[in-house]
Amino acid sequence: QICAETTHVLPLLQQYTDESPPGRAPPPDGALPCRAARLYCPRRPRHPWEAEFHAMVRTIVGLDIGGTKFAVVEGTLTGDILAREQQPTLGQEGFEGTFARLCGCVGAALRAARAEGRQPLALSVSIGGPLDTARGIIYSPPNLPGWDAVPLKDLLEARFGLPAHVQHDGAAGALAEWQWGAGRGLQN
Repeated sequence: QICAETTHVLPLLQQYTDESPPGRAPPPDGALPCRAARLYCPRRPRHPWEAEFHAMVRTIVGLDIGGTKFAVVEGTLTGDILAREQQPTLGQEGFEGTFARLCGCVGAALRAARAEGRQPLALSVSIGGPLDTARGIIYSPPNLPGWDAVPLKDLLEARFGLPAHVQHDGAAGALAEWQWGAGRGLQN
C-alpha cells in the first residue's frame, strides 16, 4: 500500500500527468498525450496547429535539498530530465544563505525553460524531515542547521508564483519509483 503520508500527493500527480484515464487504453508507442483535446496525437503533427500545441512542453522543477548538496532539476511529466544543477549546501550559511543560492538556481532554471518554450507548472521539493508536508514547513532537520520552522512552501510560492509541493525525501523517492521506476504498476 502507498504510505498515508504520500496519499495527498497522488491527486496532484494525476493532475500533472498525462496517463490514460481508467478504462482507456494507453497511448500507442511514439504518441504524445494531448490532454486538452483528451486524445492522443502522433509525434509527427498531422495538422499545422499540432506542432505549435506540442511545442509548449509542460514541466516540473524539482528541488532535492540535503545536508551536503542541493540539486535543481527540470523534468517532463513523464520523468525525463531536461536540465540539472547541483551545488554544495554549505551548512555554515544557515537557511538564509542556502535559500538565496537555491532560489538563484530555481530562477535560472525557470528562465531557461521559458526561453526554450517550456511551461513549468509547479515546484516539487524533496527534503529530509522532520517536516509538515501538507503545510510545507521544515522543522530543524539535523542535517540542515538553521532551518527551524521554515515555511518553505509559502516562501517558494511567493517568490516564484508557482504552486510548490514539499515531501519527505524518502516518501518522494518511493513515489517516484511507483510512478516511473521499479514499482510501476504495483499496488503494494
